[in-house]
Amino acid sequence: MAEAGESPQVVVSDGELVRRAKAGDKGAFDTLMERYEREVVTVAYRMLGRHEDALDLAQDAFTRAWRSLSAFREEAAFRTWLYRITLNLILHRRRWYARHRVSLTVSLDEPADPEGEEDPPSAQIADPAPGPREEAARSELRSKILEALEQLPVPFRTVVVLRDMRGLSYEEIAEICGGRVGTIKSRLHRARAMLRGRLAGGLQ
Repeated sequence: MAEAGESPQVVVSDGELVRRAKAGDKGAFDTLMERYEREVVTVAYRMLGRHEDALDLAQDAFTRAWRSLSAFREEAAFRTWLYRITLNLILHRRRWYARHRVSLTVSLDEPADPEGEEDPPSAQIADPAPGPREEAARSELRSKILEALEQLPVPFRTVVVLRDMRGLSYEEIAEICGGRVGTIKSRLHRARAMLRGRLAGGLQ
């Protein structure tokens, strides 16, 4: 709450920041970058499994967004447009991994939560203050979920990350992935079923 005599801080919309950035205001774009950097890094990490690569990819995504901002027609939200750029870079990086036979297994030495992201809903434990035993079980469950997530084909992994871990709407995901809302819902249903199957099977 603002002190007496102080004006409340005004949050500038993405659209206004985009317009300022298009006019050459680099500070406006820096504000957009600060607003979405955490999201971009987290999505990249969940899709690539490598923290350093996720940081590099996020930087590349914002560089590309800045360079192509003049071509952004604002028919979609800036966030959606940025996610589309990020996903394209992720797919390109994963193809590079495949060509060079780079393992996509998440290292357990890396932070499972590189940017402070909360656990996905399926990894939540009811006890708000778990003891050491409960915390160990929770950590083990999260590791298993991440392992199972990595085994999903890219289209299914993508919808789980965007919907269950980032909370994007079906409409946003459809726009990012270039599909229909019904297709996204069906894909997410199948992806969740595949995750449950892998978890029930002990990742066998």
